[in-house]
Amino acid sequence: MSRLANKKIAGYFPTPPAIVERIAGHLHPPPAGGGTEGGGDFRWLDPCAGAGVALHELRRMRGGTSYGIELDRERAEAAARILDHVLAGDYAAMRLPKSQPGISVIFCNPPYDHDDDATSSRLELTFLRDTQAYLMAGGVLIYIIPQYRISPYIAKRLATHFRDVRIYRFPDPDYARFRQVVIFAVKRAKPEQDDAAALRIAQAKTGILPVLPYSTDDPYC
Repeated sequence: MSRLANKKIAGYFPTPPAIVERIAGHLHPPPAGGGTEGGGDFRWLDPCAGAGVALHELRRMRGGTSYGIELDRERAEAAARILDHVLAGDYAAMRLPKSQPGISVIFCNPPYDHDDDATSSRLELTFLRDTQAYLMAGGVLIYIIPQYRISPYIAKRLATHFRDVRIYRFPDPDYARFRQVVIFAVKRAKPEQDDAAALRIAQAKTGILPVLPYSTDDPYC
């Protein structure tokens, strides 16, 4: 197994069920048949699915079709038992259709470690950079990383490729473990430089953030 594969396995931290429940409260499925209630078809993707538990729970609560990619074979086999579609292997080796992206929601809780390339970039940034192409314009990003990993590079990428960015910290006692935050955002139709938004996002690295609530009056669709 490569050193990168070892890193991805060692950096695996499943999202606690209580956090998944709160995340679901910020999402509203698209309407079915032109109505106002949820139930329309859409697709989830978790590029670091683990055993698939988090995505399974989100799908159970909000509907849709679930797709997962997982490097570790045992966890991929577990995920395949509860998700609709699972690919076992390195997400970077997968060939998903980027020219006509069909993913409505990306749930991304990447490994917290360095990449194996010459730049020694962080895997948190690598996963965001590499998987955002699968998300359709207007699609929703759910991005879970430690607060202190909100680098200027991550802030600039989020501001350039996404809008309506909201950042919440995990509630206690979960926050104490890795100081994780949940970042919600909507993918732009076209990249747009937004220095003010990039600065606001970058400041979240050391700022006092609101705790992720159970719901919102303005959910992401």
